[in-house]
Amino acid sequence: MITTAQKKLISKAFNSFRRLDNITHTPYREELFRLEKDYEKRHRKTFLGRSYGLSVSDSAKYFTVSHLLDAYDKPDTYDVSDYLDVKKSIFVAQAIALNYPDVLELAFLEFDRSEFEALDYCKLMEV
Repeated sequence: MITTAQKKLISKAFNSFRRLDNITHTPYREELFRLEKDYEKRHRKTFLGRSYGLSVSDSAKYFTVSHLLDAYDKPDTYDVSDYLDVKKSIFVAQAIALNYPDVLELAFLEFDRSEFEALDYCKLMEV
């Protein structure tokens, strides 16, 4: 079950990437968030009646940050041949990490990355 402190950490981490919305005409952070929100809504439609510890929005924020961290650490994990099997949001995160690593590094200064990475998504979803 998610605690108030964990929820604040997810929001703080997500908000630290706000600079991604002002690099070009494309708000990259919001694009990732919208993709993840759509994925989560579709997932929950599959399991109607089930209770979740995280809201759709908080879950989308969590995965937005998680994908950006993973992409920064391993920017060459996927290539074009993986596109059919991997979520589009992961490719967007990888492209952001390859093109704007300095913006991601600035975001890391605003939250405790190791504390975020210690979050267990499965436990957060427990009710």
